[in-house]
Amino acid sequence: MTRLLTLILLTWPGLALAQDNWLNLQVPDPMPGHRYEVAAQIVSGESDFWANGVINTDATKNTDLVVPNGGTQTVSVKSLAMEVELRGRVWRDLVVEADVPLVLAEVSADNVAPGTSYPPNSPYALRGGGLGDVRLGLRGTLLGAGPGPQLGWSLGLIAPTGQGPFDSTTPLAATGDGRWQAQPGLVFGGGGDGALEAWFQAQGRWQFGREAWVSSLAPLGYTGDTTHSTYLSPRTSGAVWLNPRWGGDAVAGFGWNWYRDADQHHTLAVELLGHWLSPWAMDGVDQGLGDECSVQVEPELQAHFGTFTVVGGWRSAVLYGLGVLDANWGQLIFNASYDF
Repeated sequence: MTRLLTLILLTWPGLALAQDNWLNLQVPDPMPGHRYEVAAQIVSGESDFWANGVINTDATKNTDLVVPNGGTQTVSVKSLAMEVELRGRVWRDLVVEADVPLVLAEVSADNVAPGTSYPPNSPYALRGGGLGDVRLGLRGTLLGAGPGPQLGWSLGLIAPTGQGPFDSTTPLAATGDGRWQAQPGLVFGGGGDGALEAWFQAQGRWQFGREAWVSSLAPLGYTGDTTHSTYLSPRTSGAVWLNPRWGGDAVAGFGWNWYRDADQHHTLAVELLGHWLSPWAMDGVDQGLGDECSVQVEPELQAHFGTFTVVGGWRSAVLYGLGVLDANWGQLIFNASYDF
């Protein structure tokens, strides 16, 4: 923990992300009236379960994460993501942006007795950390002008600079998706000068195919329940071709500006987040895992002080999901941005 806090303090000047669907981006214009923006975000959570497609009102309906060849040994995945995002206005209606993430992950035994430790090569204490997938993007306005309703577009290209699922010590400790990706999107929103704001964003995702070495023990998914859980291994392993995957994300948000004056305003907001991705296929062979999808909610408290904005949020555990990690108590999110 001491080493982790030291790392955060040392890298704090470079921690930044203004997430694309957060209200403090003034949809769809991320920095109205300004030339540049730098932002910082930290996301942290812990997952013990794999979502199996049910509403998460009963933890026994999800599946425990287990270690391959570890018998009934369950594990926990702790994650901390920190990201730098820089934006610059090229023309009045065109913004260039870049995201540079740092991702830390630890896969360890779920219920370890105090004082217990594992050797570095133990399958119960696997760690992944380092640079995540870097994203470059463009954003522009199609219709309207702030603070009224606006329609905007975005286009992102994600480079596989992080460790992908089959490049890391285990897919559960990956720091990236391990593929080139394209993300076209549309966003609609407005009402920034009134008491209420609303916005909607839809973003597609295309993951290009690639060659990879896949272990026959790689845990792609899980089946069973919390007392009888089994990991699902690849049907095709060794040197294989990872077929392309496609999908998308959608966000619907609503905000209430409960305080506003000439220099600042504060907002309570909530977003509904949806995610979908096509099934895994290797060498043209479907891996039998089905679609990947999730539904979550995200309440946010935002404080705007002129050119400086601070946002605190909580992303819920999965309300409905298939083939995704389910954070036990959701994820804590902190975001700060500065425009100049």
